[in-house]
Order: sequence, then C-alpha cells, then structure tokens
Amino acid sequence: MKTRQSEKEVYKTIDKKKSFCFDAGPGSGKTYTLVKSIEHILSTNNKISSRNQKLLCITYTNAAKNEIIKRIGKNSNVIVSTIHEFLWNFISTQDFLLRKEHQCDVESHKEAIHKKLQENVLYEKIKDQDSFDSIIRNKKFQKIFYGNQQKRVSEFREALSDYSQLNPYLKNVAKFKELVKLIIKERRLNQVSEEIRTGKGKAIMYDPMHNYDRLHKYIISHDTLLKYAKNIISADCKIKLNT
Repeated sequence: MKTRQSEKEVYKTIDKKKSFCFDAGPGSGKTYTLVKSIEHILSTNNKISSRNQKLLCITYTNAAKNEIIKRIGKNSNVIVSTIHEFLWNFISTQDFLLRKEHQCDVESHKEAIHKKLQENVLYEKIKDQDSFDSIIRNKKFQKIFYGNQQKRVSEFREALSDYSQLNPYLKNVAKFKELVKLIIKERRLNQVSEEIRTGKGKAIMYDPMHNYDRLHKYIISHDTLLKYAKNIISADCKIKLNT
C-alpha cells in the first residue's frame, strides 16, 4: 500500500524524536495515521522490548481506544488507554493527595452554596436555625420533600402539612425548595470536610458511568478527575490536613 505524504512527514518527525501536532478534520485519517505511526515505531525501534519499555497511546473516548486496539491487535509493547483511565490509574494510589484535593473541592462548593444561601430571601428569615435544621435533616421529612417536589404548589404544601413550623416559608415554595436543598448540601459537605480533616474520610472513587459528582459520597466524575489530576501533578491545592 502506498504511503501517504502525511504519513511520511509524521515518520520523519518521529524518527527525529520531535513532538508534533497532527491537526485535521473528521474523516481525514487521523486515527489511521496514528495506528500507522505506532506500527512504524514498533518496526523501527527494536529496543522497546529489550529495555522493558512500553509505547503509550492515550485517547479521549472509549470508542477511539477500542478502534485503535482493534486495528493494531493485542501487543504487549503497546498500552492503549483513555485519558481518564490513565490519569485515574496514576492518582488513585495517591490517597492523601486525593483526599486533599477532595477537601479543596468541597470547600469551594461550600463557598458557592453559602453565596446562594445569602441570596435566598428566606434564609435570613430563619429565626431558629437549630430547629429548622432538625426538621430538614429528618429522613422522614426528606422522603416527603423529595417525593413531592415535582408536584403542584398546593399539593406540595399539603404533603408538608404536618410541619406547621414551616408554613411561613411555604408562601414562596420555589425559594423554599431551593433553600432546603442548599442547606442539606451544605450540611453534607460540612460532614465530609470534617471527616477528611480528622483523617476519617473515605477513599475517593471515580465513576466513569456518570457525568456528575457526588462529593458527599466521595465519588467524582470525568471533569473532576481531570481537575484533581492536574492539581495533584502541579500541586495547586494549598489546604493542609491534620492527617
């Protein structure tokens, strides 16, 4: 098969051990050229196996990863991984730094929540914070609250009729719902922060199946994984833990 000019240029750059960027549109042959580049390196560098070295190929999606593996076949000298898999394998062993990053993230979210609470018109009207917190922390209340939050205003108020103490806040149901959710989130994050600070925090887990974090359960998603990895590598997070 005739070698494309673009491949020749890539091979020359590889042979000179220089970095390069192959920028091209969809369907232009980027994956094809990548596969051919891997094959070129393996065929021209016989020191990889003898030096116990590996050729690392990182992609962004599982689809791209699977396509490359399909094209090159199984080869013990080549590691094909998504960026998320690669980074998680690297930082998942850094337990202390991971928990440090998680606390940084938790504190950042707490600040954002506190700002939203200050903007909620009902927040400053809470006269007895302990009593209010006691109600919304109750599992029975939360079951009723979350189970009826999508219902009409009149039905939502009726569902909470046993909590007469909350009637002053139910005049503005939309703000009340926002208020309760924010306070619950803040309390959960406060608990996580304290657990990590005292060395009782759980192991951080990465969930590749969801695109949202569950910080209070110590579970992170794709974007947060990238952020944690960047900060761990560059040591951006400055919070000190008593562990």
